[in-house]
Amino acid sequence: MRRRARLRTIPAMIRDKSTKKPASLPKSVIAISPPSFRRERALIKRGIWPVAGCDEAGRGPLAGPVVAAAVVLDPKRIPKGIDDSKRLSAERREELFEEICATASFAVAFASPARIDRDNILRASLWA
Repeated sequence: MRRRARLRTIPAMIRDKSTKKPASLPKSVIAISPPSFRRERALIKRGIWPVAGCDEAGRGPLAGPVVAAAVVLDPKRIPKGIDDSKRLSAERREELFEEICATASFAVAFASPARIDRDNILRASLWA
């Protein structure tokens, strides 16, 4: 007959069953942590440089161009307070814009409404 090994629980892996409720946010607020640049640092450590952050705007409206931008930040000069633009005040966005333009490399591209009509919005976004 084989002996069965007894399973032991490791105290560090037991879930906290305290009755304290975590601080709750209003339903309309989504808790998002600020950017950590963890992925970028990992790529740079592997010798992959430059690492660009890319985003596009204009895919939602029915008319107008689609605009895409790419930014390469200097890892030694990342401006303090960078976050999702929707979470920043207009004043802070303007301050960061000036700081980013002074310390980073960037490019902006536009895909015209004619290109969107010809290629479709996805291909025009990727082209931009």
